[in-house]
Amino acid sequence: MLTLDTEEPTEGAPIEATLAADPAHEDGVSRTTLKLRFDEPRYSLDAASRDGVRIGNDSIPGVSASHTITIEPPDNDGKPAAGHGHAAGIPRDRGKPRRGRRAADSGGRRRRAACRRGGGGRRERAALDPQPESVKEGETIKVKLTSVDEDGNAVPFGEKLSVSLTPAGTADSQDYTLSMHPVDIAADGESATVDLTVRENEEVNAETLVPDAEVAGEAAKGSETRTSSGILSVAIEDTTPRLVRAKSEEDIYAALMAAQDAVMGDHGLNPGEDFELMGSDLFDAAADVTVSYEAESDSESTASVSVVDGTIAVMPTSEGTAHVTVTATAAPTATSVEIIEQTEANVARILFPIEVTLEPPTFSMWADDTDIVEGMSGRLTVSASRPVSMDTDVMIVRDGTSSAGADDYRLDPMTVTIEASAMSGRTLVEAVEDGTAEEGEVLTLFAVVDGAQMPDVSVSFRLWDAAVPALQFVAPFLLAAFLAVGGYRRYVRRRLGG
Repeated sequence: MLTLDTEEPTEGAPIEATLAADPAHEDGVSRTTLKLRFDEPRYSLDAASRDGVRIGNDSIPGVSASHTITIEPPDNDGKPAAGHGHAAGIPRDRGKPRRGRRAADSGGRRRRAACRRGGGGRRERAALDPQPESVKEGETIKVKLTSVDEDGNAVPFGEKLSVSLTPAGTADSQDYTLSMHPVDIAADGESATVDLTVRENEEVNAETLVPDAEVAGEAAKGSETRTSSGILSVAIEDTTPRLVRAKSEEDIYAALMAAQDAVMGDHGLNPGEDFELMGSDLFDAAADVTVSYEAESDSESTASVSVVDGTIAVMPTSEGTAHVTVTATAAPTATSVEIIEQTEANVARILFPIEVTLEPPTFSMWADDTDIVEGMSGRLTVSASRPVSMDTDVMIVRDGTSSAGADDYRLDPMTVTIEASAMSGRTLVEAVEDGTAEEGEVLTLFAVVDGAQMPDVSVSFRLWDAAVPALQFVAPFLLAAFLAVGGYRRYVRRRLGG
């Protein structure tokens, strides 16, 4: 062990040091011869120590348990010292010893990530200056590491320190970034400052950043490192906006009871008594978001669930208890506005779409003649309010209030097709001749488009039996005949009277 006897070594002044075995040799024959060398060539030893120092038990002639040596430093050149000289002892029979470096944490106002190193009669450490107790996501704080002595005073360490920070709290390395890592403190410097930025994320939770520090010196002067745990503790405040959140337990329970009360009887909820819940009755959502829902039952045999357009349907099937989990997922409504990268100071461009939609067409239906005699046909036309964008099929269906049956008429074709870009389509309505004398029957037909019934888009026909001419066809001829006969009689009377 080498101990400096000079309290404050200075350039140009000899340094007294004591070299002793630690622990001391106990047996009478053990001894070691050490040769000393310096990694700084400007330092030298006194003449008595240059060829080696014998350390052992005092009982051996010419051997002592300790030896005083004199270190001759270089002359004072008036410049700040760039580093320290280190004496390394090389036992002839023991090999090269390691020089220690260890981390420590002492009390006081500073939390220290310390790197102690023998030599120079003092001990230096890297200490962390006081830091904020909390930081919000997206914010940046300054982390300052300072080289301090045993008393906490800032001093240059004499060699470059490298401090690696490893997260050990609930926050991990994905939650923050450092502007420099590892953090290097220069040999002739007292401190180093880095920016610690907390990343924003989509997770909704509070975390704590508690990094451990691993301190290392220059590799040429020793390879050992030491770790100081928890040199910094900062609470990360979550700033993630909640796009969707569950309503209060009271609100959810009230919505559930109201939905069940609407369908169940006096004996609770029974199989077959299905009920529905609106997702908006269970969750609150932020503005400008779209919410989708999923539902799952842990016992489909007791109650199954389904989701359609934000409505959760619950279908009890058998006695028992089922637990339903509803998940709401919100996605921001995407904006299609784009700011084009600006390349000229006096020119700026933006891009936005204009989306033009077509209002769904409305339909109407009419016939050339609504009176059809059995065996004859009439034309039926279906019209759209605008040209359709694709071929559109319109089914023609008999209204159940018609007195004419399904066998009393025939359509050709059965479906009216309005071709793309057209506005109308046609079919023929034929009154089927059945050879049975019967009064005129009413046939009402209406349109069905894309499965949607349109009872207001309809036409009513009168189907006449071929064996009994329709009165409305015969009546005009009879009236003409009566008028003709009456007119002739007046003409004769006028001639005779004249």
